[in-house]
Amino acid sequence: MGNTLYIIISFLIILVLLIFIVYRITQRKKKPDSDPKKTDYKTFFIIGACFIPAGIAISLSSGEFSYNALSILGFIYLIFGLANKDKWKDK
Repeated sequence: MGNTLYIIISFLIILVLLIFIVYRITQRKKKPDSDPKKTDYKTFFIIGACFIPAGIAISLSSGEFSYNALSILGFIYLIFGLANKDKWKDK
C-alpha cells in the first residue's frame, strides 16, 4: 500500500510539472516580440554564497556525503557569478 501511494503521488507531481512546462512554452510562443530577460549574474553569486555554507552545515549535521552536492552546486554558482562580474546589475 505504501509503495503504491508513493507511485501515485510521484505520477501526479510529474503530471503537474509537465502541464506547467507545456503552459510556459505555449505562453512564450504567443508573445514572440517581447525581449528576453537579461541574466542577473549577481543573483547567481548570492545563491552560491548561500548554498555553500548550507550544504556544509547539512552534510556535517546529517553525516551523509550526498549533501556535499549542494555545496558543489553553490561553488559552481559562485564561480559563474564571479566570472560575469562585469555584467552585474546595480539597483
